[in-house]
Amino acid sequence: MADVKYCAEYAKTGRSGCKKCKKTIEKGTCRIGKVTPNPFSDDGGDMKVWYHVGCMFESFQRARAATKVIETAADVEGFADLKDSEKDEIKELIKELESKRSASKDKGKQKAAKQKQLPVTPSKSSATPSKSSATPSKSSATPSKSSATPSKSSATPSKSSATPSKSSA
Repeated sequence: MADVKYCAEYAKTGRSGCKKCKKTIEKGTCRIGKVTPNPFSDDGGDMKVWYHVGCMFESFQRARAATKVIETAADVEGFADLKDSEKDEIKELIKELESKRSASKDKGKQKAAKQKQLPVTPSKSSATPSKSSATPSKSSATPSKSSATPSKSSATPSKSSATPSKSSA
């Protein structure tokens, strides 16, 4: 899988939309883009999926543990070109994200440790076989009379079909 990259810049126009909140990103607003392979291009170029700065970090909080996130300011191309206020905001969001993700990892470890300590008891369905699988049913064990011996009705023609009825003539 391709390496996930991030870039930051000020919106050049007011036409781009945030991938998370679906609102437009106003012209001149700081935005973060996730650079991904372009699925619509035959030559395999890249495309940028734009987010508001806050929305990007909110999406990271809900991401899987294996998802590549912004861990340092060096992970963001164009970070040096931003104003100091935006740099400080992004650095603060990185710290918050790191602390929240480490706290959730600790919760996961604690939960796994508790689960290891719990005694394992077999469930009823796996401990005792069910009646249908342990003993064969009567229908499969002994053949039915209808399949073993032909019935009288199929062996000899009935009287009603052999002789014409009086009402139809």
